Amino acid sequence: MLGSALIVVFRRSYPKSAVPHFDEIISDEVEFYCHVTVLVGKKMGRWWKVGFRPVTRAFPMLFRGTSDYGNPAVRVSEHWYVWEPNQPFRDVGCLTGELTKAEIGVVLNPDAIVNRIRRGVYDIFYPAYEPGQEPYA
Repeated sequence: MLGSALIVVFRRSYPKSAVPHFDEIISDEVEFYCHVTVLVGKKMGRWWKVGFRPVTRAFPMLFRGTSDYGNPAVRVSEHWYVWEPNQPFRDVGCLTGELTKAEIGVVLNPDAIVNRIRRGVYDIFYPAYEPGQEPYA
């Protein structure tokens, strides 16, 4: 998405002093995945490189977007599209069933990702997909 990187955030957390083995990290359950500009997060001091290891595990990913994004008057969208990385968008209208598990597909700022890791939700405005659900704010 717009030349950004895809990152995967795993469920288990480690203390800063820990030195877990990379195989242990990537075998963990996935908490979420998102688009981000990694270098911006590094420059902001939100993360740092501790090593490199090619990852051969496949991570199924499904993203969602809406043409209503950016319009604060739309709290619940009925104009959704979904896609997998490197695949075309599919217009789906209302999100239902498994599609509701799709992650937001915009390029997120590093602070929004850190907030999701800490609090479980993003701190951005993004429309909800069903009535009664609060949009990200």
